[in-house]
Amino acid sequence: MKNPEPTPSPPVASANPAQRYPGQRLALIGLLVSCLVGVVGVGMSVVALVISVRNGHRNPAAIAGIIIGAIGTLVLVLGVFYVIGVLHGTTGVCVDRPAVCGK
Repeated sequence: MKNPEPTPSPPVASANPAQRYPGQRLALIGLLVSCLVGVVGVGMSVVALVISVRNGHRNPAAIAGIIIGAIGTLVLVLGVFYVIGVLHGTTGVCVDRPAVCGK
């Protein structure tokens, strides 16, 4: 009697829950960058989200990077407008209480 040929076993799914998917690394970098430079982080996170969605994966890190970067950018823009207003004398302490600033 001949030994039957061994049948190949089916591929086994990885039991590792931290399995990588396309765009994950870029999303994490985008999230970190969005904490420092909002606009750049938003751009990187959007690209990572598009890559992940095209490959059928959800990417919460990319979504968080977009949100954090957008909030950071908004705060930066509002801060710039406030500083410009203070320098022009249209807002700030000197407008409300001129005696404090010696006017």
